[in-house]
Amino acid sequence: NKKIKLLDVGCGKGGFLKFIKNINSAIELYGIDITNNSFPGINFIKGNFLESDIKVKFDVVCCLAVIEHVEDPQLFTKKLYDLLIPGGILVIMTDNADSLIYRISRILKKARIYSPYYRLYDYHHLHHFTNQSLKILLKKRGLDIILQKNHNFNIAAVDLPQNNFVIKKLQLLAVCITFLVSTVFMNGMLQTVICKKN
Repeated sequence: NKKIKLLDVGCGKGGFLKFIKNINSAIELYGIDITNNSFPGINFIKGNFLESDIKVKFDVVCCLAVIEHVEDPQLFTKKLYDLLIPGGILVIMTDNADSLIYRISRILKKARIYSPYYRLYDYHHLHHFTNQSLKILLKKRGLDIILQKNHNFNIAAVDLPQNNFVIKKLQLLAVCITFLVSTVFMNGMLQTVICKKN
């Protein structure tokens, strides 16, 4: 029966917040990003998360595919922690650098096939977390891990380089097979961690 406040850090155009609003309009929704946003019933903050002075405390803070892009993950997780009420929930989703697809890309790089490696280790990803390294970062911040799950994204969202039709289809097939195998072994390309503030 409690009124829940939820913040989406690095919300982009607010797609996740709009999805949540559609499910439960009683949740008080906030999003922060450097882009301009506006949508009825969602409180958008324009600015750099690490530099913004947010006065509100939240029951839930979400950070989906953002932590790998920040320069200082220690400072970033401190700010996430500080914005949670006691007992608040933090949800972080990022790449899993120990996943099957990452491991294959490192093997292919040694065999001088560079494209998969450089697509995963793109310059805008400043950090690559394994399950263990992300867990250590969050525990050091004083968060209790409730759930850590590896998974893949929808195959339709796979971003492949522009090649000829046959090469693109072969690459897509290789990704599909890798995703299927990694799903069986629960070692998907992404990891989501749900944790609680002490």
